[in-house]
Amino acid sequence: MSHSRTFTPADQEDFAILSGDYNPMHLDPLIARRTLFGKPVVHGVHVVLWVLDAYLLDTGLAQTKSLKSLKATFTKPVGVGETATWVVQREKIDQVDFVVMVEDTPMIKIKSGWALDPLAPEPMPLPSTQTSITPPQPREQDELFDAKGELRLWLDIDHAHARFAALTQQLAPLQFAELLALTRLVGMECPGLNSVFSEFDIAFALHHKDQTHVQTSNLSYTVAQYDERFNRVLMRITAPMLSGNIRAFVRPPIHTQPSYAQVLAYLKKFSSPQVSSPQPFSNQRALVVGGSRGLGEVMAKLLAAGGADVRLTYHRGAQEAQRIVDDIHSGGGLAQHFALDVLQPDAAIVALIASGWAPTHLYYLATPFIFDATSGIFSPRLFRQFCDYYVFGFLSLLNLLKPHGLRAVFYPSSVALDTIPANMGEYAAAKAAGEMLCAFVEQHSRDLHIYRPRLPRLATDQTASLLPVDNGDPVSVMFANLCHLCL
Repeated sequence: MSHSRTFTPADQEDFAILSGDYNPMHLDPLIARRTLFGKPVVHGVHVVLWVLDAYLLDTGLAQTKSLKSLKATFTKPVGVGETATWVVQREKIDQVDFVVMVEDTPMIKIKSGWALDPLAPEPMPLPSTQTSITPPQPREQDELFDAKGELRLWLDIDHAHARFAALTQQLAPLQFAELLALTRLVGMECPGLNSVFSEFDIAFALHHKDQTHVQTSNLSYTVAQYDERFNRVLMRITAPMLSGNIRAFVRPPIHTQPSYAQVLAYLKKFSSPQVSSPQPFSNQRALVVGGSRGLGEVMAKLLAAGGADVRLTYHRGAQEAQRIVDDIHSGGGLAQHFALDVLQPDAAIVALIASGWAPTHLYYLATPFIFDATSGIFSPRLFRQFCDYYVFGFLSLLNLLKPHGLRAVFYPSSVALDTIPANMGEYAAAKAAGEMLCAFVEQHSRDLHIYRPRLPRLATDQTASLLPVDNGDPVSVMFANLCHLCL
């Protein structure tokens, strides 16, 4: 028994309304791409409810059993637009275990316990709407050690039934509201904005004994442990019909690069035998591909601070690119931006050349999300995706720009080629192919120099991690490498 489904942005919006979890990592593509997942991800509770609903629909068990326990472990998030497939791993009369996969990678493990006893009727009605929506706030570390609170339970039963027809027949409305409150707790309340749901393990009380407690209509939580070494939170939760534990991580906040004023200040203090001029890049018309964030943003600011006439490109981040250009202009630098898809660059580059501006230097920072692989498994799909950017897209740009006075290219490679981490095989292989392409093109091109350093791990959105990592300073490292093209 198995089912597949591709979750869409519309599904995300609909579930956010149903659950009250409006965390932008699920809903805002521009914000989500700057998280450690690099993309919008599906609410984990949404996937779990879909699995249970589809299972009940297939088996017809909605009115013959009661859900008495539920445990879900979220190993990796399901991305919006990815096709998730669930299968039954084990099935007994009182327990059914599922695994949710994307391609061949396990993403979520679910253990569901079932009782043959009928569910006791609920003694109280539920509010049908959320009173107000407060944007999720980041929790400071000091707040997490002893955080506690309550969430008001509510449920739009018609909305829930339209989305999960079989499951709403099997669960009491109060149970369903409590399950929805789990995602609202983690995504909006604790840890809140910068959160990652890791696991929940709950048991349902199928017969109400304490009528006073039931009438509180709240879910209560208490942080039982916060491990700051791993940014891990353990919460105890209780509600009218459930009790259990939630585990979550505090993910790193979105990384911001230094301002243009800070980059200018850095250059003023810098001295090197290689750099005798206060504006070492003043002879460059610099095209920074992928310059709207990360290392591309740092590079665009360094080049402009060093006197270059900069054009930076973006794929989806028009507002981010405009913010960088405005920052550079505020400090007296030269910069403009335009949209470019490196997989289909022809029209944008033809328009650029027709405008009378052609680059002397190309800085190629275009990249998909890097850390999307499964440790120890080589994915042909990921390898092809990396090659599209690092080999074929790069070659297309070179062929378009070489006839118009291109003199030098900066093609950053990676120290991952030296060590090949277990979750970066596809990335390393594609970068190795890109290095070979650079050597081949340089060998057969007159007056074209391609500088291809293997950069260390630097602090960007792409290198954010739940666990402590050693990320280098991008400004100093990138400037030292840019100096190779300023002579």
